[in-house]
Amino acid sequence: MEEQIVKIVREHGNLEDYEMIDAASHGADSGFSGFIYKTELDEFYDKNASLIQRFSQQEAEEFGYENWFQLYASFGRSDMLSQEDGYKQLAGWYMLETAGRYLEQ
Repeated sequence: MEEQIVKIVREHGNLEDYEMIDAASHGADSGFSGFIYKTELDEFYDKNASLIQRFSQQEAEEFGYENWFQLYASFGRSDMLSQEDGYKQLAGWYMLETAGRYLEQ
């Protein structure tokens, strides 16, 4: 599933591998093409919701959470969950960082 995530992240942001790796190392919220503005992150989420939700649920279960919203609530920027559709931005950043971690291996 991680290979699919790399593909959708690369396509959405037109990012090089090293940029995705940088996002994993420094945090996606530090600004990467296609993953900066709310509208970009909403578009990414809406286009890829099924894959994002499946992967996030799988990750949640691996980390001992009941669902992916609980997983997202553990993130450093969980304050965004109080905003309407804030989970879409967190999901986009999580996928970007996931792509970078996968490429780093």
